[in-house]
Amino acid sequence: MTLLMNVLVRSVALSTVLISSIAMSAEEEVVEPVVTEPGIVGTIVTAFEMVAVYIMVVGIIAATLYFVWELIKKPSFNVVFMHYREHMAQAILLGVEVLVVGNVINTVVVDATTHNFMMLCVLIIVRTFLSLSTSVEAHGFWPWERKKIALQKKSEIEVDRDRR
Repeated sequence: MTLLMNVLVRSVALSTVLISSIAMSAEEEVVEPVVTEPGIVGTIVTAFEMVAVYIMVVGIIAATLYFVWELIKKPSFNVVFMHYREHMAQAILLGVEVLVVGNVINTVVVDATTHNFMMLCVLIIVRTFLSLSTSVEAHGFWPWERKKIALQKKSEIEVDRDRR
């Protein structure tokens, strides 16, 4: 799993560099923004960014407190740690989703340049890779394998029940 994450991070970093260099070398075609003064929209974008950071920080703190609480109640470290990783991943992904919303608003409404559009594309690609890799790290399988894993667990439970 760690190898997969390293490959994904390096490919995203390379694509970021390539897209940034393409955007910088191209002429900055400024599309006429919908809002000429970013006052209220800029405030909204900043609010989205602050909420995203708040979600991530509070989510990680809550996951950590829940981890300690569960560790005190249950001595099985592996199960509790797996839940901790899942909760942290959920907090980070939710924060990144809100951050993407703020960046979409900023790119589309306030500052519609080719460079900002390319950076938005890179952010969405990074979010997608982060979502996939975090899901694999937290659960141990790809998101589209969820039903198959659930059916396997259900059949294992039924076999165990039949053995008794």
